[in-house]
Amino acid sequence: MKLFFNFLFFLTLLAFGSAYANEPNYLHAKGHACEDIKANEGKSAARIKVNDKAGFDAVSKLDLLQKHKNNFNEHDFNVMIYELIDSALEGISVQTISEDERQICVEFNAMADEKILHEQIGKHLKERGEKAPTDIVIEAVEDTLVANEKQENASLNVQKTPVEDRALLFVATTTFYNGATSDNHSRLLKHYLADNENFYLTDTQEIADFIIYPKVEKAKIDESNEGLKRLQMQTVFTIVSPDGEQIAKDEQNRAIICAEEKTERQNAQDLLKKMFAKSAKKLSQEIEKRIKK
Repeated sequence: MKLFFNFLFFLTLLAFGSAYANEPNYLHAKGHACEDIKANEGKSAARIKVNDKAGFDAVSKLDLLQKHKNNFNEHDFNVMIYELIDSALEGISVQTISEDERQICVEFNAMADEKILHEQIGKHLKERGEKAPTDIVIEAVEDTLVANEKQENASLNVQKTPVEDRALLFVATTTFYNGATSDNHSRLLKHYLADNENFYLTDTQEIADFIIYPKVEKAKIDESNEGLKRLQMQTVFTIVSPDGEQIAKDEQNRAIICAEEKTERQNAQDLLKKMFAKSAKKLSQEIEKRIKK
């Protein structure tokens, strides 16, 4: 009987140890943010935005996230942060630090489940490793036009917008002349809009300060009598405010003679990249002007 009770006690210890081992390990996520109150939006809209910014600040500053930040481009890192806010945080509390008619500042506190953080980071790293064809198109070749633009931009001494004052930009799904839609084309545009010092990309339209609607108005290939193929593409990018006001529009209509050593798809990709890169630069400038106002 004594042996039985000793065995039962041993099983109890094992069960207790196993339960203890399965207890989640929580990390403290703490962030701060401020948001200006716009006359046409009011305090409620400003509070939603500032809470979102503070949550983003809290999760992105976790040591575990900082450790993996260099493994992502800025857009993919931001997407992962917003997913972690929804899936890994518990006990969220937001405290107003200061508030007046012009601005709201808050402090964000939450507990982050370390196991979920590891799982989500691993999932996103795997997705980055298994690049879709569009990712390859975006990242395989940095064409001369984009390289030159980046070099020109780097040489300009542009005043950067403070982190807490940066706007949020949402890129809508790309639409086509025939009614088709594509998120992959929007990802291409986001690639050229990323790493801007004046705004962040967001996947949540409801909290965005600016919305871009990309559209491919025309894409066709004509063949001449000499057997040369002519590719024509027309794009329209419209920037809209949250209340539907059109802020700016960039339109392009370009045609090229297709390179014979490339497929029609490759020629279209090359032209599309150049058109999207050029429009992204103009759109960024328009948004920066509006932010500074």
